[in-house]
Amino acid sequence: MYTIVFLGSLIGNSVVVRVIQELNKMIKRPITYYLITNLALAELLGTSCMLFFRAYVELRSWPFGDVMCRILNAMLVMSYAVVPATLAAIAILRYRLIVSRPIPPSSEKRTFLLMAALWGVGMGICLPSFLTATVVQSPLDEETYWCIELFPGDTLEDFPSQKLKRFFLVRFMLNFACPGIIMVAAYGALACKLRLRVSTRMRCDKCKTNLRPLTTTSVIYLSLCDHERHLLVQVQEHRNSPTPPISMIVVTSPSSEALEHAGSSSKSTDTAPEQNSMERDLLRMIYAIIVIYLVCYLPYQIFFLLEYFKAVTPRWRYFDVTREYLYLITCFPSALHPLCYGTMCPFYAMAFSRLILCKKTR
Repeated sequence: MYTIVFLGSLIGNSVVVRVIQELNKMIKRPITYYLITNLALAELLGTSCMLFFRAYVELRSWPFGDVMCRILNAMLVMSYAVVPATLAAIAILRYRLIVSRPIPPSSEKRTFLLMAALWGVGMGICLPSFLTATVVQSPLDEETYWCIELFPGDTLEDFPSQKLKRFFLVRFMLNFACPGIIMVAAYGALACKLRLRVSTRMRCDKCKTNLRPLTTTSVIYLSLCDHERHLLVQVQEHRNSPTPPISMIVVTSPSSEALEHAGSSSKSTDTAPEQNSMERDLLRMIYAIIVIYLVCYLPYQIFFLLEYFKAVTPRWRYFDVTREYLYLITCFPSALHPLCYGTMCPFYAMAFSRLILCKKTR
């Protein structure tokens, strides 16, 4: 099972990282796709640690030395930090894009700074693990070695110490609790706003259907119809004016520069339905990713805290099998996320087919 998960994660996330080059052929490159690539990179980092820790579990001893103990612990913690931080950043981005003010087109510099900030947060969280991880000899067997985290002055007799327990609790809050709260709050508020937008759109559509045919119109002012991002042009009748009628009264653009007279068309209106469809597919995919994250990651982290706070002990009959399967479940998201990309988002589905079937882009 671990082999299947490892190969699925390695191949799937590698393809996702490769797919980002396909965005160079698009007119607009949404920052969300770069964040998804960042998510794939973080999961690849965690996947690279999987085989080492799996060997550790099977051998019941750490055979890779003190340096690898520090590096691999830090890499795994960084992966656990960057994945939820990226999902939280996507949640905030979607909230601002749909509910709050429009986000300006992302530049390469802004995208690079955001991704660097996410990895900087991960490095800050994993640094203590790099400093405290060490290899110690088991008191039960002279040939058995453990890779664990110990603060200066701590010993195996008082492991885990109160300082280490507080450290694990703070790390859990930073890695999982805070990003989880951000995601739930952002998407909860987003759901409420979308429900409000549906009713607002119905009112706007009713207003447009009630407009009578006009012989002549003149623009009085422009007003933004709630959160609909449509400009509604208020008109006034002049029955006796010889001026020909103006047929366009509603402009689907948030700027006054988009207003045009009858007979002219906007290029953006042709691509709007396609962009909206892509946004809906992307949003559904993000929802699936977050559900997978919450279901697969949190149970093991909670069990980990219960173990270190002595709420659950190895004397429990199902301790080993529970920890084994909960850890296996934490490996699933790395393999399931690429499946979500390829099955729920047409952009990734087409890109996957090009790369896997070696098709050239026309």
